Amino acid sequence: MPVPFSLLPILICILTLLPPTTVIAQPFSRSLPINTTLKSLVYSGSGCSPGTVSSSLTSSALTLSFDNMYAQIGPGVPVSQNRKNCQINVEIVTDALWRFVVGWDASGAGEREMGTRIMGNMMLEEGVNATFSAGYEMLAGVEAGKSSSNTTFHGPLSGAFDQKLLALDGGEDGVVSKCGGGILRVTDQLRLMAPRNASVSGSLGPQEGSAKFVQETRLAWRAC
Repeated sequence: MPVPFSLLPILICILTLLPPTTVIAQPFSRSLPINTTLKSLVYSGSGCSPGTVSSSLTSSALTLSFDNMYAQIGPGVPVSQNRKNCQINVEIVTDALWRFVVGWDASGAGEREMGTRIMGNMMLEEGVNATFSAGYEMLAGVEAGKSSSNTTFHGPLSGAFDQKLLALDGGEDGVVSKCGGGILRVTDQLRLMAPRNASVSGSLGPQEGSAKFVQETRLAWRAC
């Protein structure tokens, strides 16, 4: 039923006096929600043969440890050894009232930090470059798009490293699971490159002390 023209000024006055709508942000948790577990870990690729990957979960990160994510380049080294890859499906189950967000800093109030760090050991002669890239996506219940990050080392470099990756893309919210969690797919690629016909060598792989190549990815927990 149309509002009589004579009443419009009164309605406008009432709407002006109403308090503004308050938008409440979804809260983040600084601790691991109850009933949160790593339910399954499935992987395959040239850099992760069966039995060579382990995982752990804390309130702030998912950690993947690789025994044979190792690439090398140089005279006499087969081209197939210049790059390694691994695709990992990690199923994270949590309380139905929570979801996890990939690439956020859970230690603060949910501030964005595209947090992928890799730790290992390298020996790159001058002219040798090594690139590591990581891609993330949910296999179901996608709330945001895919996300990826990478880093490149330029020789000459030698020794242990602890390197944060540069975010390349992904939505403002990162990659978000459905309520109750889901399967996160991680796609890793390691590649060594050198000038054609150059007699230079290089390698990148596990840390000397632990014999593990470690990938740590930031997670946050957001209420549904």
